[in-house]
Amino acid sequence: MSSSSFPRVVALSLLLLIYINSQWERSLLPYLANGEDASTNISIAVGLSGTQYAFLTGWAFSLLYVSAGLFMGRAADKVSRRLLLFVSCLLWNVCTALCALATTFWHLLVLRLGLGLFQAACAPASYSLISDMFPKDVRSTANGVYAFGVYLGGGLASLSVALSASFGWRVTFLCVGVFGIAAGILFMVIVREPSRGSTDDSKLAASAPSFWHTSKFLVSRRTLRWVTVASAVRFAGGYALGSYLPQYFHRLYPDMYVLYGYINSGIVFFGGVSSAYLGGYLGDKLTSKYPQANALICGFGAALSIPFVCMTLLIDNFALNLVSLFFAYLTAECWLGPAMSILQEFSPANMHGAATGIFLLVGTAVGVTTPLLIGVADDYFSPLIPDSKDMREHPDRVRYILCMVVCCSYVGCCICFWVTARCFVKEQTLSLPGSTVTHTTPLLDPLDPSVDSVKIRLSYDLSPTSSLFNRRHLSNSADESS
Repeated sequence: MSSSSFPRVVALSLLLLIYINSQWERSLLPYLANGEDASTNISIAVGLSGTQYAFLTGWAFSLLYVSAGLFMGRAADKVSRRLLLFVSCLLWNVCTALCALATTFWHLLVLRLGLGLFQAACAPASYSLISDMFPKDVRSTANGVYAFGVYLGGGLASLSVALSASFGWRVTFLCVGVFGIAAGILFMVIVREPSRGSTDDSKLAASAPSFWHTSKFLVSRRTLRWVTVASAVRFAGGYALGSYLPQYFHRLYPDMYVLYGYINSGIVFFGGVSSAYLGGYLGDKLTSKYPQANALICGFGAALSIPFVCMTLLIDNFALNLVSLFFAYLTAECWLGPAMSILQEFSPANMHGAATGIFLLVGTAVGVTTPLLIGVADDYFSPLIPDSKDMREHPDRVRYILCMVVCCSYVGCCICFWVTARCFVKEQTLSLPGSTVTHTTPLLDPLDPSVDSVKIRLSYDLSPTSSLFNRRHLSNSADESS
């Protein structure tokens, strides 16, 4: 490792630590709602209905997370991202620690809203920092490493079952909050703010475009439109599994639930981290020759995971369920790093924060709606079925709806990522503000392999007062090599 790359690695590690804390806290609630008494089961202690539980795990967190994400993204383009992330990290961990004192649904609701509000700054600030720390040829790998936080945080949330069983859910909330505060302080002391656009080739515009210009830009680019839609569809399946898979295993194997917590943490750690790294690594290796490879990696991974998801949910065998779940993680979780790289590559550095906020707004809004609809449907249909109880008491009911939702999500995102890949054939990587580029590179058209090269000339001026888009020339050159 060169001396020049060491500070970037340290900064990425601390960003990852904060992201782990973020994911741990947002994923924690479902694992604390499965104990046998009020000291280990937050649902019993607070008296949550199915709809209340679904609302707390979904929209209670995401209501402000998705809306505030737009403003946090804009803030990340204008103020110190390091300071923004530090302050937000402190505040969201205070909200988590205060959950230890909650006695009613309304207490939890206010604190989950606060958690979502302050965590809205995490992704826009972090991804913007990563884009200015790492050049394009290693950026997918860096994004993939940062995505480890989803799985490491999720694994720690799963391990929290054991912590709750030993010390109670209130102590668990307090410990997680203290850990996050320590991570935020460490980040603030060590990491320094990089220059904006320092890893891009062209001169950066003097100021960030307005939010309206950023939105208009994202909508105007077909590749960005489709990668956002594809990611939103993929989020739906992920949120459904995250909200209801712990309850499913608890009701199907009640005597092995603590063991499930330990094993599941290892599955999430190793399966998710390996998949995230492999997705980013393959993206960096393949995009030099085939720029649309990132989109194809996302769709291919989701397609491969569908049989393993079905085996996890439809077969009554504890060992086989866990083996299938591992391979579901190993194949499906390669998508986030490559998808974020597409977003960063097609948007200039002075709008990375706002672009990430919009991206997550759409994805999270779709994702969190899914478990809420599952909970509402359960509350509605339970009284109509004789001797029916809450969905969380009936693994047969939750398994079929989860399997249907997740499979539809994965199939849908495969189609959308495929369309995203096709858009690469017709669109060139966005040049930075005010620059004109002529670039010839081999492009693999998934539907027309005979088109192996496209020569594109684009001119953009993204200053706040200018016209955003002026396409000058587009010519196909099927016989020309790179």
